[in-house]
Amino acid sequence: MIERVTISRLNPEWAPQGADQVCLYRVEGQGEALTFGQLAIACGCAQAAAVEARSVLMMNRVGAETEAMRTLADMMNKVKDADEKLTCRDLKLEPPGGGAPITYLQYLERYFGVKNTKTDEGVKILPAEGDQLLPNTKLLLIDAIKTQMEKCANESQGDTLKLRSLVTARDTALRAVTALVNGNTQVGLNVGLAIGNSN
Repeated sequence: MIERVTISRLNPEWAPQGADQVCLYRVEGQGEALTFGQLAIACGCAQAAAVEARSVLMMNRVGAETEAMRTLADMMNKVKDADEKLTCRDLKLEPPGGGAPITYLQYLERYFGVKNTKTDEGVKILPAEGDQLLPNTKLLLIDAIKTQMEKCANESQGDTLKLRSLVTARDTALRAVTALVNGNTQVGLNVGLAIGNSN
């Protein structure tokens, strides 16, 4: 919350000679009063910082989605090239953040929510852990992995657009702050020159 503070002309630090009063502004929780220019600059900086924080979170999310797509692509290649004598239980990878390896089916369930092994009509969505990696089994597994890759790609595309929008908003706020700083500096220089010339 911002409150308005009126300072009498008796305070020569803020009120120039001939002025009845000067209005300053104080942000709640802070002791020092600010001029309108200082307040505008502070608000612009706060806006830029808030948008930057949201940008970082969105960037981390896009990074995680990209990493997930890489993992899924690697899984797909390994399924495609796997020996048909192996079973789904033999295909394992380390979960994000480390730990004991888990099977591809466990990975899909835990990190992508692929739980059901059959549709309502009784058609298999995923093979069972003990199924051999025969062509039909591979096709089921590859199809499930491909579906998750497409979901990740769509989410990543949407989040990338949001990230671009946030970066644009941050840059706009920073440009406004820069313009205010430059404007205040120029005003200060002009006032200083006017005072110097009057003496």
